[in-house]
Amino acid sequence: MARMILIICGILFMFSIFTVQAAGTGESEKVKQKGAPDKGKDRPVEIKSVKEHFLVEIELSDNGLKVISKTLVPSAMPKQRMKNIRYPWSYRLFDLSGKEIYSGGMEDPFEVRGEFQNPRDPDKIDSYHFKRKGPVRFTVRIPAVTMSHRLEIRKLKPSGLRVLKPGKSDYIVVGTVLVDIGGIK
Repeated sequence: MARMILIICGILFMFSIFTVQAAGTGESEKVKQKGAPDKGKDRPVEIKSVKEHFLVEIELSDNGLKVISKTLVPSAMPKQRMKNIRYPWSYRLFDLSGKEIYSGGMEDPFEVRGEFQNPRDPDKIDSYHFKRKGPVRFTVRIPAVTMSHRLEIRKLKPSGLRVLKPGKSDYIVVGTVLVDIGGIK
């Protein structure tokens, strides 16, 4: 019983770290301010800093994608440790001219994974995957950029899940949303 409580506390602790990290600190107020419209559509992509990045919280509902919050994180983007992981969902960041500048993978936001102690065998941990209904919120990391960008969220088609290295045609675009960074200095 004590082990099960420790496992549940550990899971809750991990969720609280993620929530605090996504909520941010006073820096997030700078990001949330509305800025002037982007006048530099023809400029090359400008990375604000390699020592900073944004956490963008997105809501996916029947109405499409919506940016909930943007938090400037005063540290470099985490290194991708395992490069050959095939995620069921992915995202791509485009500048306003349509050039892809960043991409990343993510787990299915509709799936929640839980680990629980087996009631019959206390030394065994059982893993469960639960599907939840929308709307769902999830967070993506993008480089600290100096102007607005378009973020595309996509998922693998069912046939693409069986492909070792899926191509562009193996994905379905779930939606796109404008990430307005205007006014950030």
